[in-house]
Amino acid sequence: MAKGRLVFPILGLLCAGWPAQASLSYQTSESSFSNRATVTDGLTLSSLITFTSADLMTVGGVTDDEYVDITDGIEFFAYNSNGTTPESFTVSNGTLYAGDGDSIEIVFTSASIDGFGFSFTTTASSDNLCEGLNVGGGGNCSNNVFISNGGTGFMGALNDSALPATSLPTLWLYPLTSSPDTDLEGYYLAGPADEAPEGGTLITLGCGLVVVGTMRMRKGRGGR
Repeated sequence: MAKGRLVFPILGLLCAGWPAQASLSYQTSESSFSNRATVTDGLTLSSLITFTSADLMTVGGVTDDEYVDITDGIEFFAYNSNGTTPESFTVSNGTLYAGDGDSIEIVFTSASIDGFGFSFTTTASSDNLCEGLNVGGGGNCSNNVFISNGGTGFMGALNDSALPATSLPTLWLYPLTSSPDTDLEGYYLAGPADEAPEGGTLITLGCGLVVVGTMRMRKGRGGR
């Protein structure tokens, strides 16, 4: 009986201490993103996903300040340059348009998303588009792609962790110095090649069993 009592505290400590592993790499071309995702990380890439005006929403008091892809589990939010004030998106011909100098917050709500790559363009001015975990570079960001006025570019981020416990963290896109409009022409998502549970998933299941087992033990004691 003593052994049984020790199992749950040990598993409980394991659940509480299990780390959320993530190691991000940033790609600056479609070919490097695809190769890293499929060859290096062993992930599967989606086909190009474009935007539709039916998925625009209003959540922050400004019309169409959010774009929600419910099917794939990804949300886009439009903000001003420092990420504090909601702004508006527009969608036309499959492209998501942000205003001049605006930043874009991207939230991944599906745990099966390990990679995100996108094509973009600008029509306002030339600048470097930055991609990172925080908004605003203050004239500096380590992950960026220069794009000339009217040009196109590609950027991407991948969770290279062997055992990703969660999806990609929230990402921000923002211009480095000037005020171009960042227009997303479409995006690719990368995820596990199969549906087998990852290590983090197995630990999560174990934590659930700990809770159930503990409740049953308490119920049994109360019934005596």
